[in-house]
Amino acid sequence: MELASDLENWYAYKTKALFKLGEWQECLDIAKSALNILDSFHYSNDIWFLRRIALSKKNLGNVDDTINELEGILRKKNEWFIQKELAELYYEKDDIKRAFQYSIDAINNFGPLEFKIDLFYLMGRICQAKNEHDIALRHFSLSKVIRENNGWKIPQKLLDELKQFKNTDVEKVGLDSLTTELKKYWGKFAPIIQKTNAIKLQQGTISRFLHDNERGKDGFLKCDHKEYYFSLSSNFHLTPKIEINSKVIFEVCSSQNDKKEHAKIKSLVD
Repeated sequence: MELASDLENWYAYKTKALFKLGEWQECLDIAKSALNILDSFHYSNDIWFLRRIALSKKNLGNVDDTINELEGILRKKNEWFIQKELAELYYEKDDIKRAFQYSIDAINNFGPLEFKIDLFYLMGRICQAKNEHDIALRHFSLSKVIRENNGWKIPQKLLDELKQFKNTDVEKVGLDSLTTELKKYWGKFAPIIQKTNAIKLQQGTISRFLHDNERGKDGFLKCDHKEYYFSLSSNFHLTPKIEINSKVIFEVCSSQNDKKEHAKIKSLVD
């Protein structure tokens, strides 16, 4: 087995430490440097560098870029915690439909239930937003019961959510019964989510810019004789590389306000 070099290990530990310390800009800069300097990666370090870049951008206020980049990472590495991070971001944007979809994906994805206690709390909040209060209570209760069974501290935010319910007898049902009941609920949505996540990606060519300045770039790309509007922030990692006639992979999306279609650029074709 080929091992990582000392330089790669340094970048991995350094960016991890900076992320833990909340030094977002330095973490972002060094992770980008790692991707540019290192010739090869081990232990999926390239994926972890990309993830730390994306999450650093979130903490610096660039939520849309974070979503775009995490969705790209998810296509390379289908991990439940990346789906959870996307669910949190969409919940913050009040896009409850997508938040629910990614949460269900994450729950049904491989990973021990005890690692997903914060995910169950998030799902409880999402179900509250959907006015599914009984299901929300069961998710909050599952998060609490798993913590109790493992002797872990119960956060105040979880206790506050549970206080809103008059009937908290669900907690007394027991872990096995509660899990069995919720697995039936999760399973009902798995086929729907699989279809929803089958996003159709297309290839197009940048045809013209409307703006190209310090705030980013926007304009139109052409695909099959049809033009789609696109917009890129200055913080998006592909923005400096995209020029007229650049070939890109994109997804067609609809704006929430006016329902007009626009292109969400995912990657650059070399």
